[in-house]
Amino acid sequence: MSITAMSSLFAERYGLNETQVGLTFIANGAGSMIGTLVTGKLLDTDYRRVRAAHDEARPSRSDAEPGVDPARRCAEDGADDDDDDFPLERARLRLVPVFSLLQCASVAVFGWTTQHAGRVHVAVPTAATFFTGWTAVSTQSVVMTYLVDVFSDRSAAASASLNLARCLFAAGGTSFVMPMAVALLGVVVQWKFASAWRREAERERRQQTVDRKKQLHHGAR
Repeated sequence: MSITAMSSLFAERYGLNETQVGLTFIANGAGSMIGTLVTGKLLDTDYRRVRAAHDEARPSRSDAEPGVDPARRCAEDGADDDDDDFPLERARLRLVPVFSLLQCASVAVFGWTTQHAGRVHVAVPTAATFFTGWTAVSTQSVVMTYLVDVFSDRSAAASASLNLARCLFAAGGTSFVMPMAVALLGVVVQWKFASAWRREAERERRQQTVDRKKQLHHGAR
């Protein structure tokens, strides 16, 4: 949804032409690509860290049952149930709050800088869109990885469900983000300039009233 507002806000607040507005999207695209590459490695590293801490804190079943071969036990049970208490949600989803806060911060910076376009260079909101793209793709990658882990036998359906939900929310969001931005912008404009405009309009009305009275007075003569 932030991408939807970019073109209109950059053109309106900074006076950019179509080519310049198009170039500003490079930052968001670069952030998305880098986020895809970096977040995958972060997820793997974080998962290994949680896995190591879990394995150290929890004794294995072979230690609890001396003389039992782990390979033989797995063959007898049909699967290794040592992962039943593994905190998968914490291992996979604990980066979501970090990315969410960073995304909210980047959107706030973008909104504030475009509101004060006369005092802030266009590079600042453009850089904010880089982090918006990074964090958005990173959050999606985290959730996608978790769904694939949970529904490992139906990973394609899980991925399709996430993409469907994301596209539906994006379609709904883009339909009201610009009217919402215009409405909020109207409130800000009125808050800042409405008082001066009202006083100017009152002076013009008083001046028009005086002019009409003068015309009537001269006409009576």
